[in-house]
Amino acid sequence: MSREMVDAKDKEVMMKKAFTILELAVVILIIAILLSIATINVRLVENTQIKKTLAIIEQYGAAAEEFYNIYAALPGDMPNATSLLPAPPTGSTNNGDGDNIIDSASQAIGFFHHLYLANFTLYPLQ
Repeated sequence: MSREMVDAKDKEVMMKKAFTILELAVVILIIAILLSIATINVRLVENTQIKKTLAIIEQYGAAAEEFYNIYAALPGDMPNATSLLPAPPTGSTNNGDGDNIIDSASQAIGFFHHLYLANFTLYPLQ
């Protein structure tokens, strides 16, 4: 057998065992497309969650504004909450200091509590 025939036979065997550059490029392209689709889906889910959260915040803002229009005080900062709001089923209602600023943890908790007692809360705290 001549040297050229052996070289040709070796090349033929190598071609059968190895992937071509084109096949590798197609596989890499498919992986890249799948990764981009997964990334887009994650972003869509995150955007949906952000939009839902913003909608809830807007609803609480509207409820606080309506509360202020009725009671002339911010929920959580209302100085006479114990006399104007219904008594809770358990625990007690805390009054705020009436400075129109939610500036303490108890007033921040009172914000949601006062909205709940005045029947403005759409999403009860758990």
